[in-house]
Parts: sequence; C-alpha cells; structure tokens
Amino acid sequence: MPLLGTKSSPELFQGDCSRVWTFLDHYEATLIIEGMPHFHTPNWPHLKASLLCYFDADIFDEWFFERDLKALHKGKLTEHEHNRYFWAGLSPLFRASVEGRLKQKDPNLNVSIPFPYDEVCKAAEEVLHRDHFDADDLDLLGP
Repeated sequence: MPLLGTKSSPELFQGDCSRVWTFLDHYEATLIIEGMPHFHTPNWPHLKASLLCYFDADIFDEWFFERDLKALHKGKLTEHEHNRYFWAGLSPLFRASVEGRLKQKDPNLNVSIPFPYDEVCKAAEEVLHRDHFDADDLDLLGP
C-alpha cells in the first residue's frame, strides 16, 4: 500500500461512515493494481489492457446516454422531450403549484405524460399573477 499522503494513497480514513466505501474502493483498486504482474515489470500497455479488462471499461462504452440520443437528433427535440425538459427546469415547489393549477382546470389530467408547454406557461402565469392580493406575502418560488 502506498505511504499515507502520497499521490496514489487513499485518503486517510477517520471512521466517517459516509466515506468508508470510497476508502475501501480506492484501497481495493490499489491492491489490485499493485498485484498485477505488469505493475512490477513496468509495461504500461499491458498494465493498461489488464486494468481495462479487470474494471469492465468496455461496459461503459456500450451504454447509450440521453446526450447520445440528442446528438443523434442533431439538436432537435421532439415535442414530448421539450415538454419534459421544460417541466424539469422548474423548481419542485413551483412545479407543485403549477400542477395544482393544471388539475383545477382539468380534474382528469393525464400525469403519465409531460404537460404541454403552452398549458404549463398559462398555469405558471396564473400562479405568478403580479396583481394577486397577497403576492407580497407569499414566496411562490420557494427558497
């Protein structure tokens, strides 16, 4: 194991339960690397190949992320995606207020799909109406 304080040593573990897994993961990785034959007979290409194999690096390369799909769309979002991202951009407290207003207008509101952008904007304007009698007393957007 590397000496405490050196670049490759794990952070000093002081019994903090929230950091034990990080410490153990780093410690285990250090032991694995030092136990590989290409670590002791310096051969970087073979050591690198062994590490990539041992830590399943190819699995990460096979995953597709939402950002990959966006690149595939060439920057064009569907209406469904646009509605979803717009909704996600609102604060949770404000979303609750807007959703309440949308449900007032339509008690059978389908909550399994993102709400339409135009309807969300209208409901948000109603929630944020500046002439509301208690607008100065309420913090509608939260902290």
